[in-house]
Amino acid sequence: MVVNMYEDIKKRLASFGYTYLDSDEFTLTFIMKKVQKEVMSECGKLHDDLTNHIVDWVCGEFLQEKKNAGLLADFDLATLQIKSITEGDTSITYDEKGSLSNEQRLGILIDSLMSTKNKIIKYRVLTW
Repeated sequence: MVVNMYEDIKKRLASFGYTYLDSDEFTLTFIMKKVQKEVMSECGKLHDDLTNHIVDWVCGEFLQEKKNAGLLADFDLATLQIKSITEGDTSITYDEKGSLSNEQRLGILIDSLMSTKNKIIKYRVLTW
C-alpha cells in the first residue's frame, strides 16, 4: 500500500503541473509517514477507503512546505481557474476573468487538498 501510495502522490502532484524532482524524495517520504502516523493515531489503522484522502493530504502538506520555503516561484497554476471550492452541498466557482493571482490559486488548491484530513473522522477509533 505504501509503495502504491507514494506513486499515487507523485501522479497527483503531476496532475497539478508539479514536476517531481529527485531531491523531493526525502521531504515527500517524511510528510507521507507523518500523515500516515496521524491517521493511525486517530483511526488505529490505515483504511483502504482513506487512501485518496491521505494522498491529497500529503500533497497539500508537501505543496504548503514548498510554498513556505519559497520553492514554488516557478509553479504556475494559470490553467487551474478555480476561484473557490465549498464542500458542504458541493460548490465550485471558476475564475472566469483570471482575477486571482497564482499565489491565491495555489492557496485555494492547498486548502482544498488539506481539508481532506477532516474525512478521517468517520474512521476514528476511541482508545483509552
